[in-house]
Amino acid sequence: MGRQRQGLRARATAYRSAVEGIEARYLADQHQVLLLSYGTVAYHLDTTSACRHYFPIPLQRSRYRDTSGTSGYRENLDCALSYTGDYVILEPIWFKLDLLPSLATFLDEVFVEVSRLRTRRQNTRVVLVVLRRRDATATMEG
Repeated sequence: MGRQRQGLRARATAYRSAVEGIEARYLADQHQVLLLSYGTVAYHLDTTSACRHYFPIPLQRSRYRDTSGTSGYRENLDCALSYTGDYVILEPIWFKLDLLPSLATFLDEVFVEVSRLRTRRQNTRVVLVVLRRRDATATMEG
């Protein structure tokens, strides 16, 4: 096996371990979680998406073209805005909240960040775990 391939495998293993650590610490007793992240995160989590889709492609694709008139966009946005669970997994480099001001406001008013996972794949790639404010007893960890 080549050196580059070994490096990729090691990073993938480290990423999987980090995501599983988030699951063990925060999501073990959660039946559903709002996933605003790329499919890799959902793949490694043993939880169910609060919405029909594991990753909200119609919302995310609005950064490339206007998808707001589609039924998939409305369904995903309605699901996210009516989410009543405790945790949200957000990958901001992939899911641009500035394009969805109503969702950004909802998350800002209702949730607080409790964990931040940086991946080695890209220095700017971050996965955030946010907790509903009424339950925000955990402190921010680096």
